[in-house]
Amino acid sequence: MKLQSSFFFVCCQPGAEALLKDELAREAPRLRFAFSRPGFVTFKDVDSRPFSPNYDVGSVFARSFGLSIGNCKSDDPVSEVVEHARALREAAGVSLRLHVWERPLHVPGEEPLGFERGRDSTRIEATLRAHEPSLFSDGVEARNDETVLDVIVMEPGAETSPLFVGFHRQSGRHHAFPGGEFPIEIPECMPSRAFIKMEQALRWGRLPLQQKDIAIELGSAPGGSSFALLLRGLEVWGIDPGAMDPVVWTDPRCDKRFHHVKKAFSDLKREDLPKAAQWLALDINGPVRISLPYIEQLVGWFQESLLGCVLTFKINDPKHARHVPEWLETLEELGLKRVKATQLPANKREICVVGLTGKGLLRVSGPKKSSV
Repeated sequence: MKLQSSFFFVCCQPGAEALLKDELAREAPRLRFAFSRPGFVTFKDVDSRPFSPNYDVGSVFARSFGLSIGNCKSDDPVSEVVEHARALREAAGVSLRLHVWERPLHVPGEEPLGFERGRDSTRIEATLRAHEPSLFSDGVEARNDETVLDVIVMEPGAETSPLFVGFHRQSGRHHAFPGGEFPIEIPECMPSRAFIKMEQALRWGRLPLQQKDIAIELGSAPGGSSFALLLRGLEVWGIDPGAMDPVVWTDPRCDKRFHHVKKAFSDLKREDLPKAAQWLALDINGPVRISLPYIEQLVGWFQESLLGCVLTFKINDPKHARHVPEWLETLEELGLKRVKATQLPANKREICVVGLTGKGLLRVSGPKKSSV
């Protein structure tokens, strides 16, 4: 097997397929649509040129991506995957990192009652590893430059699960875990799903938070994101006229580090907030044209101390997705660097954007302290 293919697969959020196709039609004219199912799209090269394992699709809406080997067509798909893995390992010259996951079927938070994610992928991964253990490295977290075998369960819950096989070379553009997921321990007292979104954003963005940093969160109620930051040892100022879940005050791990500014942003004054803050977070229901002026004002207020931002931008109208490059450019004009965007596994009709200031980049490159 050669480490190349003329077809390319992309895993995305169910419902984001049209956004993905539109984005790549503009940003990657080399690609032509080939096949799709909800949460899964394949492309081919317009001139049938092969893709290399390092090819970067460069998409905000791509959760996982790589080169296609194809659907398993035999009555024994596991043995067929093993044969592909043997050929890929021989071509790569090293053991493979194994990623097995299920094609996304539902928008996060909208799963039907009784839905259980991961049952089929866990079973198939265990079967593959038991079949020929020497083929695969231990563990699933992929490190840069590793060759990753991607095995996608196309119909979770089926008696005989159809499998699709691909591969990629791990880089900073790929999520490190199967299907772009992140292993997150969810506390029983989680105020809202925003806890998961914040945890995923911090891990994906690799933001250099430290204990006792101060974060300003615009749109904090009922407290999911704030709670995630508090558990990491930060002091949080939440701006929201809505009620906060009492856990941000009563959980002993929060240690009275939450401050509620119960105001709409339009009524906010500079003296309502601390003198300095290292991080800005935003997750409001309004459109981005409303969010950006808020961000601009907060960045201006904290420009001397600010290290970075974690932002959620709503895309309630699919036409707005075309403006993502403009939004990122606006943030760069505000002084943010390494600005990047993605649709996290926990995002619905929205994307996550992170960026660092010059001071934030210095913390990344400088001596590590008590990072969290």
